Amino acid sequence: RAHVAVLAPREPRLMRWRFDLEVADGGARLELVVPESQALSGVVLGPEGPLADVVLVSWEEGSADGWNGFTRSDEHGRFELARTAGATLVRALDPSGAHLPARVRLAAGPAAALELRLTPGAPQVVRTTRNGLPLETFVWSWSPTAEVWSWGVRSGPSGRATVLVGERF
Repeated sequence: RAHVAVLAPREPRLMRWRFDLEVADGGARLELVVPESQALSGVVLGPEGPLADVVLVSWEEGSADGWNGFTRSDEHGRFELARTAGATLVRALDPSGAHLPARVRLAAGPAAALELRLTPGAPQVVRTTRNGLPLETFVWSWSPTAEVWSWGVRSGPSGRATVLVGERF
C-alpha cells in the first residue's frame, strides 16, 4: 500500500494526493491530473491583531483527491495558498493552541483576498485513562460550528490535557 503526493512545478504550487493505494506485486500505473490553480491570498487575525504560524489548508470541495495544499501565515498574519477554480474549503488551525480553528467555504471562481478571524476558546481539561490508570495520548476537540478539528494537545503523565473549546464541541 502507498500514499502518493504530486506537487505542481509552478506557483501557486497545487498538490494532489491519493491515500492508501493498493500496489500489486508487479507494480501499478497511476494517473494524477493536477488542474490549473490560482493563488488565494489573505490574512489571519486574532483579537489583538495579526496571527503568525497559523496552518491553513485548502481542499477542493467534492473531489476525492482534491487536497490543494497547505501553508503557514507569516509574522504579519499574511498567507498565500493554492486553490482550483472550484468550490474550496479553507481551514485554519493554530498550533499554539491559543485560538479556535476556523473554516471558510469559497464559491467556485476567483476569490477576493480572504480575512480569517480566529477567536480564543475556553479551556477544557480532559483526563484520559486506560483501565483506570492515566494514559498519555493526544487530545483534539471537534467544532461542529466550524466543522473542523482543533490542533492536537498531548496529555501529560497524569493523563490530563487542556484543549480550547467553543460553546459547542
